Amino acid sequence: MTTVSEQILTGYLSASVNGRPVEIDTDYTTSTDTTTLHTITASSSVAIDQIWLKVWNNDTARHVITLVLNPSGNATTTPVDAASVKFSLAPQAWTWLLEGERFRGIVSGPYTIAAYSTTTAAVTNKYLRALGWFNRLTQATVTP
Repeated sequence: MTTVSEQILTGYLSASVNGRPVEIDTDYTTSTDTTTLHTITASSSVAIDQIWLKVWNNDTARHVITLVLNPSGNATTTPVDAASVKFSLAPQAWTWLLEGERFRGIVSGPYTIAAYSTTTAAVTNKYLRALGWFNRLTQATVTP
């Protein structure tokens, strides 16, 4: 008889240190110039992360951020613009970019979520900070 074991884990974005915000300090001058926020890596067959992500704009001006959703490889080895979404961030406010969206990671390649801003002032002055958490659902087959 084979049974399926499931577990859920809650944690901070993988690029965060002890839950602290991650500075988005890259400007996409090259295709590898992004800030990785979270990497979904499956240790068994599949991992699904449900992600909440918000960005604080500490400037008095509006800035644009590009969120890079990269299902194969990571943002430094595959084309960055393959799956990107732009957001306009209000001044001195939090903006939600992801609210419980689900992403699937597999053993053969992690799913990477990264970001960059093409606004020089935002990058140079480190105005943009990302904060978030995830619920990870994993599944494995158990044979007693």
